[in-house]
Amino acid sequence: MALSRKLLALLEVLDYPEIRIDYLMEHFQGMAKDDPPRSSEEERVQDEACRKLIRALTSCIVRERMEPTREMMAPPLKEYLQDSGDIGERLDAHFTVLELVRVSGAVRRWNELKPLQLALLPQDEVANYVRQASECYVYGMPTASTILCRAVLEASLEEKLGSLGGIKAGGSLFDLIEIAKKEGILSSLLGHKAHKIRKAGRDAVHKTPCAETEALDVIRDLTEVLTHLYGTPSRKA
Repeated sequence: MALSRKLLALLEVLDYPEIRIDYLMEHFQGMAKDDPPRSSEEERVQDEACRKLIRALTSCIVRERMEPTREMMAPPLKEYLQDSGDIGERLDAHFTVLELVRVSGAVRRWNELKPLQLALLPQDEVANYVRQASECYVYGMPTASTILCRAVLEASLEEKLGSLGGIKAGGSLFDLIEIAKKEGILSSLLGHKAHKIRKAGRDAVHKTPCAETEALDVIRDLTEVLTHLYGTPSRKA
């Protein structure tokens, strides 16, 4: 069974109220201490070296498809991993560990976001951009998040202006913002924040990567703009 499925099954067991994780940890530690080793120290060192080599080779295979690299794995090694029948489990273990390492950062960044509760839900295109922008920020990709925030702004203004009769919603994002200000859809302050989002997205594409703090500022400005465009839900008595 792949590592991710094993961990998911274990998490389901640990979710039972009668299961105490601290008790299980003590139990596992006691088993490791009391159970005598079944191999010599030299064999354990060799096994660990072999595991490290396989993890390194798996990382090379992953990088080949996810980033530019000059590393070239020797064909026999690559064929061995791919033909050994467990390359899928090796990749599963690689991505499972990678995601677990990112969890604490993702939780911290999620807590920095504000709820986006709207009276009118935007069209699917806008909602999809918002979801992707938020996920990119939470998972530590601030530049991608900033670029997507710009796309959210543009799509939402096109939707809003297009819903008003007699107003042509085409043109650049700069033009859309200025039209929205002229028509009273955006205040001067929100227009200024919209231009900040526009510039940040442009710079993220054409100039420099975006820092995490900058991406968070962009998301917060976007939240204010979207809340104004689509309204806030009324409180229930």
